Amino acid sequence: MLNLLKMDLRRLFRGKLLYILIGVLTSIVLSIVILSDSSANLTSLLGTAAPVEGAGMRFMGAGVSSGDPAAGAGMDFMGAGMGVGAIYGLLGLVAMLFICNDYSTGFAKNIFSIHTNKRHYFASKLLTMMVASGILLAVYVAETVIVGALIGRSMAVDSVFGIVLFLLQKWLISGAFAAIYIFISVLTRNKAIGSVAAFLIGTGGLVMGLQLFFGVVGIDGSIITESTIHGASGLIYADSDFPSMLRMLLTGAAWTALYGWLSVKVLQKKDVV
Repeated sequence: MLNLLKMDLRRLFRGKLLYILIGVLTSIVLSIVILSDSSANLTSLLGTAAPVEGAGMRFMGAGVSSGDPAAGAGMDFMGAGMGVGAIYGLLGLVAMLFICNDYSTGFAKNIFSIHTNKRHYFASKLLTMMVASGILLAVYVAETVIVGALIGRSMAVDSVFGIVLFLLQKWLISGAFAAIYIFISVLTRNKAIGSVAAFLIGTGGLVMGLQLFFGVVGIDGSIITESTIHGASGLIYADSDFPSMLRMLLTGAAWTALYGWLSVKVLQKKDVV
C-alpha cells in the first residue's frame, strides 16, 4: 500500500488540480476577510467560537437574523460555504476529479493490475485526500492571518491551544468527508455528477435541505442533522467540551468506516472500464 500511496501523493503534488484549488481558496479568503466587518478578528474569521443563542450572523457588515428554521438553515449553508467549511467543498473537487481521472484515462486498469487489494486503494486515496485537506486548511489559516493583519483586523486569540485543537478536529473530520467523496467517485466515475455532489455535501446543501424540511413540518430533526458528517463538523469549536469532541470523533469514524466498506464493495463488484 505504501507504494500506492507514494504514487498518489506524487500525482497530487505534480498535477495542477491542487494548486488551482489553492488559488480558488485564496479568492475565498480575500472575499471573507476584506468584506468582513471592521470588528472581525481571527476567532470570528475562522469560526472557532460557538454561536451565541439568538444572535444573527454578520457578513459584510450587515446583521442577519436567523430566528426561524429556514433562515437558520440558510445561514448555516452560507457560513459553511464561505468559512473553513469551504475547504470541504474544495476537497470534494480534489477527490472527485483526482479519482474519476483514474477511470477516464484508463489508469485504474494499471493500478488494479498491480495493486489488487481494493482496501489498499481506498486507504491510499483516503490518506492522500487528508494530506490535501491539511494543505488547504493550512493555506486558509495562513492567508487569513496575513490578509487580516494587512488590513487591520485583530489577530489576537484567547487561546492558541484552542485554535490548534479546533484546526486538528477540522482536519480529522475531513477524513469522513473524503470517505464519502471516494465512495461517490468509485460508484459514479463521473466528474460532473461527483463535482455537484461534492459541492452539496461539502457546503452542507443536503443538510440544509433536511433542516428546511424539518422546519416546515415542525419536527425537531436536530439529532438527525447533527449525526451527519456536516453536522458533526458543526460541533467543532475552540472551546468544545469533551462530550462534543467525542461525539464528533465517533460520528466521523462511523461514517468513514461505512463509506470505506461501501467503497471496497463497489470496487470488488464493479468492473474497471
